[in-house]
Amino acid sequence: DGLTQGGIVDFDFTLPDDLTAYRIWAVATSDAACFGLGEGSIEAALPLTIRPSLPRFLNFGDSVELAVVVQNCATTEIHVDLAARSNCDVLALQRGGEDSRMLGCRIVMPPGSRQEIRFPAVARSAGTARFQVCGIVKTGSKSSDAASIELPVWTPATAEAFATYGHLDGSNLPEP
Repeated sequence: DGLTQGGIVDFDFTLPDDLTAYRIWAVATSDAACFGLGEGSIEAALPLTIRPSLPRFLNFGDSVELAVVVQNCATTEIHVDLAARSNCDVLALQRGGEDSRMLGCRIVMPPGSRQEIRFPAVARSAGTARFQVCGIVKTGSKSSDAASIELPVWTPATAEAFATYGHLDGSNLPEP
């Protein structure tokens, strides 16, 4: 680690497990008249990235497809086992029209590709819906990723309004 004769700085550091881009600046000086500035960028990515793309809220009784974007950041084809689960009392995943707490699938992804996977669900009651999804790469790197999301399920406002009119004293006077 340090500055080489050609003016190149070499050092090691550990990046977090985030999908993030970093901008790196280096400033060097050797005396009052010699200095230099260098700039570069680096992007950190896991071989498998899972990003839910869900609505901000649901209403009681809504049927929805919960979308998850799965990205293969690896340079090789990967086979991914994907599993999703929910708190069935508020948000029920659907398999063939029947409620299910868990769903899963296996997908094959070419290098550098993205794929949207949709999980059908129904909001069964008002409350907080919890949705979790995880993916495990079954070939090559054996990496994994997961996401957990909470979203409110509200009772919808009624769309009907009623108005009554008349006399409270029992008289049958005509209305103006």
